[in-house]
Amino acid sequence: MTSTPADIFKLYEEWRTLTEAETSAIMASNWAQVKQCQAAKQRLQEVIVRTTEEANLQWKHAGADLKQVEHKLRCVINELICMEMKNAEFLESRKAEVQNELASLDQSRRNLDKIQQSYSSAPRPMWQSFS
Repeated sequence: MTSTPADIFKLYEEWRTLTEAETSAIMASNWAQVKQCQAAKQRLQEVIVRTTEEANLQWKHAGADLKQVEHKLRCVINELICMEMKNAEFLESRKAEVQNELASLDQSRRNLDKIQQSYSSAPRPMWQSFS
């Protein structure tokens, strides 16, 4: 199989598409979609590594000068890294929001427990002793 720079750039474009879908899923709190995007990227990573290794062997064997291709690849990879870092920040932000919501709900539950205890601990009428 012959791997070309175009093949590798196509794979990285697929990564970009998945990362953008992941961003949208994070913003929508669609955690199942986030998980699917991350799983797809994990599978894609294996393909990228294998394709890049094959391409490097072929290009070295052909004696190709790859400085320009490597520079373009580095630019694409750096951009994808920035996107991944933003997604990590978005996830941390959503995690903090959810933790705050959980803390608020927990406080509400404790308040309801106190109210319930105050009503349930009231003394019962002693009507039975007069019958």
